Amino acid sequence: MRRTLAFDGHGTLIATSGVYRTLERIIGQEAQIFMEVWRNEQLEYSFRRGLMDAYVSFSVVTRVALKYCCLNFNRKLDAPQIQILMDAYKVLPAFDDVETTLKDLQQEHYAKYAFSNGSAQAVSILMKNANITVLFDGVLSVEQTKMFKPSPIV
Repeated sequence: MRRTLAFDGHGTLIATSGVYRTLERIIGQEAQIFMEVWRNEQLEYSFRRGLMDAYVSFSVVTRVALKYCCLNFNRKLDAPQIQILMDAYKVLPAFDDVETTLKDLQQEHYAKYAFSNGSAQAVSILMKNANITVLFDGVLSVEQTKMFKPSPIV
């Protein structure tokens, strides 16, 4: 029997901190803390939406978390700046150890899937941009269940 491994997309395979340089250009010296709060709010909103059974796509969660950060840090970003930051989430890099680890697992003949709160299309784009698509058998997304991880429904 072939065993299957599923790897979380954002934060395990893909480094959400890859948005830092873009934030630094737009936000300036508060980029680091802004980035951390943005990521924490993404997770918080997805957890709360899961508890409330009020699913929206992860891109909506990401945008709402960004708007929260703008209010929290008193940053008035215009629509093009917001779009630049949202687009930065589509080209995040893989963590340094991902390629080596996944290649090692190929020799063990595991089926490997990227598993994400994001849409299958968004995760596929992320993986392609991070040059790790060929290391996976596919992508699994929560979008069919309309619920976020860590819900048992997922």
